Amino acid sequence: MKRLATLFGAIVIVAAVAAPAVLAAEPEFPHTGRVLMAFGGDIDVPAGQQADVVIVGQGDALISGTVNAIVVMDGTATLRDATVESVFIFGGSVALEGNTVVTGDVRSIESTVHRGETAVVEGAVKGLDTELLMVGAVLVPALFLLAVGFAVATLVAGLLLVAIGTRQVRAAERLIVREPGWVFVIGLLAAIVTPIAAVIGIVTIVGAPLGFAVLVAVMPTLAFIGFLVAGIFLGERILGTNNEIGANGRPYKAALVGIIVLQAIGLIPGIGGLVTGIASLFGLGALVLLGWRTIRGEGPGESVTTRAPMPIGA
Repeated sequence: MKRLATLFGAIVIVAAVAAPAVLAAEPEFPHTGRVLMAFGGDIDVPAGQQADVVIVGQGDALISGTVNAIVVMDGTATLRDATVESVFIFGGSVALEGNTVVTGDVRSIESTVHRGETAVVEGAVKGLDTELLMVGAVLVPALFLLAVGFAVATLVAGLLLVAIGTRQVRAAERLIVREPGWVFVIGLLAAIVTPIAAVIGIVTIVGAPLGFAVLVAVMPTLAFIGFLVAGIFLGERILGTNNEIGANGRPYKAALVGIIVLQAIGLIPGIGGLVTGIASLFGLGALVLLGWRTIRGEGPGESVTTRAPMPIGA
């Protein structure tokens, strides 16, 4: 798993760093459209042969011919009397031997570069570790602030939901309490079947507008509201106000506590996403079931208290 994660991260870095070098290749540098790739293996480009791109993951590359761009991840690259335009290596080493000529740059991350006395690098030998640290120093705080912004926005959305839809939230909570199994099944089916139906609608062309709207707007909105409902329900349980689900008060405090706790649970590695996902399914299922019963005229499910008839004239 760790090796796969390393390769995935390296591929992302290659896409951001190495790809521009390939696209900016010198016009006079030959192109044949030949791309060589090996993951967990080796690649050899003998003298007299040419390739546009050579990519090796957790292996070795021996280059003696002509290559536009070489990318090595968690491996080694040996350039011997080769003509290469650019080299990018992540987590390994590169050796420039003999009369090797690199017309562009040799860029590396957590790697070592050995250049022989007769090897020529017309560009520069760059270690990108410092640059990545600088990017991380800016990116990490920005991502943290963005996450805080999303968390605050979610809290505000929960409070707004309570303010304008307490009756519906209470009705959804009652469904979760009274029919938890049915609510979960409906939420699971809605999360699976609806996107499939939306994709089918998009494929039919005629249903594309509706399918696209459901896929990118309706389902994400319902899932988000389902998360809020689950958070409010959890808050009611934590505060011990679940017996007041039929009350008229607006559960602002429960919304704050429940949504914060649910967001905190989501940060737990391994199980956080699973727990919040299940909670959201309960909220989604309650919303779908509530909407269906409302459309059928069954009402939102409030408890109705029947009074004895009052005698006329009493």
